[in-house]
Amino acid sequence: MKKYVLIGFVWMAMICHHTACAQTEQEKPLRSNPALHHNRELDQNARGSELILDLPFFDDFSKHSLPSENTAENDLRWQDRSAFINNTLGVSPFTIGVATLDGLNDVGYPYEFDEETVAPAPCDTLTSLSIDLSTYDAEDNVYLLFHYQNGGLGNAAEASDSLVLEFFTPFNNGVWTQVWSAHGGAIMNYFDTVFVAVNEAQYFVPNFKFRFRNFGTPTGAIDQWHLDYIFLNNGLDPNNAIYDEVAFQYPSNTLLNFGYTAMPWTHFLADPSTFMADTWSYAQRNSGGDANIATTWTATLDGTNIHTSVANINPTSNGYSEFTRVVGLEDFVFADDGNVECASFEVCAQFSQTDAQLSNDTMCFMQHFKNYYAYDDGSAERAYSLDYTGAQLAMKFDAQIEDSLLGVFIYWLPFEEDASDQSFFLRVWDNDGNAPGAELGENFTFHYPSYDSISHNGFLYYALDEPTPVSGPFFVGWIQQNAGEYSIGNDKNTDQNVGRLFYKFPGDEWTSSIISGSLMIRPVFRSGKIDWSSVNEVEAPRLSVFPNPAADRIQIQLPKEHEQYVLRIYDIAGREVIAPQNVQGAQIEMDCTQLPAGVYQIVVFGDNQLAKTNFIKK
Repeated sequence: MKKYVLIGFVWMAMICHHTACAQTEQEKPLRSNPALHHNRELDQNARGSELILDLPFFDDFSKHSLPSENTAENDLRWQDRSAFINNTLGVSPFTIGVATLDGLNDVGYPYEFDEETVAPAPCDTLTSLSIDLSTYDAEDNVYLLFHYQNGGLGNAAEASDSLVLEFFTPFNNGVWTQVWSAHGGAIMNYFDTVFVAVNEAQYFVPNFKFRFRNFGTPTGAIDQWHLDYIFLNNGLDPNNAIYDEVAFQYPSNTLLNFGYTAMPWTHFLADPSTFMADTWSYAQRNSGGDANIATTWTATLDGTNIHTSVANINPTSNGYSEFTRVVGLEDFVFADDGNVECASFEVCAQFSQTDAQLSNDTMCFMQHFKNYYAYDDGSAERAYSLDYTGAQLAMKFDAQIEDSLLGVFIYWLPFEEDASDQSFFLRVWDNDGNAPGAELGENFTFHYPSYDSISHNGFLYYALDEPTPVSGPFFVGWIQQNAGEYSIGNDKNTDQNVGRLFYKFPGDEWTSSIISGSLMIRPVFRSGKIDWSSVNEVEAPRLSVFPNPAADRIQIQLPKEHEQYVLRIYDIAGREVIAPQNVQGAQIEMDCTQLPAGVYQIVVFGDNQLAKTNFIKK
């Protein structure tokens, strides 16, 4: 159970801002899940609750099985969808994919935002569809087998938190009975195995159900439990369980060199053989005895196969073990398809097995070549922030050809506070001895974190004031204008921060990050595109101000006539120079005689929106 006392947090922040407390980088659990919200947007209509399943019941979450219009009827297993199906949070899973239960609801938001919550509260529920057990009895050895993990790569549940299993009987107007539970504690790097007998007469009915529930902190992706390989069947012997299962464990994400999961297509084509890795690896697990595992991999472009590898043979000493296979690329290089702007290739590894479940015998990923560099895999497991006015953040990349840097994609995540009204300046630095050096270009446009990413693909685009020519190593990031938490996603399944991620507080030198993972910031280049703009570009509406330049008074045209707004004015360094004013009306007049000559920005905040403009004081 996590207890965040906001008063104490603010008090300590005030002390550190006014004393010699050391500042440092911070990594915290997530308070929202853009991927889960996006899945919910795609799957508006639940379906399948009327289905009745027969034994055996099985789900290892290697494919989507929650109720939605996009789930095939044969794959439906569950009647609710607050659990998060993913392949990035579990450690040492039985097969690729787990179901995560935490404090986020089915749209990726906290069940509660109250930071004072102390007692564990009910959070996620994973409820099976009805299962027909009417033809079985206690002599048939019906068992529910499942595997669970506390924490994994996420946030571990504490001793006061719990994961429970309940069985349903329709008798007495429907009753859920708890039949098993586990309490939190130390984070687990393995999945524990549980057998629970279904041996009471009240459960041998046409509409038996079971469900998992977690009790913990309802304020975010906190107190996380992961479930894998759930199997309900008759004739099971817990003392002599036999697994006939070989599976992939984790997704791979790149065939590229230098830690990149994506890069601009024109940059790659400048020297393809250099940017291709010599080898790549995939993780597999054999939960049974030795098997002859012959794995091949393929690359396709627009559905057309462009490469099939030779088989990688693993015939012995693989039973009851996890292993990583490292294979060569066989001189394969992603080929120029004639498209000067972008290309996306699907890479799949698969093996031919006759084991119990075939859905986990294939693992695929997309290798994107668009107009940005990326180290991350697109998923955030933690939130990273620098909580200090004037803090600077810089991530190192290496432009393989001279090109115009247009801006950056950033994956924002709200944590303890809404930072959407906290401004920052984009920055680009030269490389100086593997640390940020001189600034490249001038960027004085105020930008703001935005959480619209929760309803899209996570990344939002921010443009530089002017395209900036870069070549070779460079750094990109920002300087924040306030002390709030500008939380950015940190991908824990890749690890490119160390040696590339730097931060700096006012008066200090640049410091290399010690937090593992890959910060989710992606520099965007022109990359052969004549005209390019992002559909996810976040730019506030423009205000109208006149005269501009102004000597003594300015007229400001507000977005709407009958709404209330808060108006703020900042100087070029991001300092608030006039006390915030509550304003209303279509147009207001403001005295600016007290302002020194210079460039200023006016920002108007309303309900879930802001508008801005610059003006010059003569």
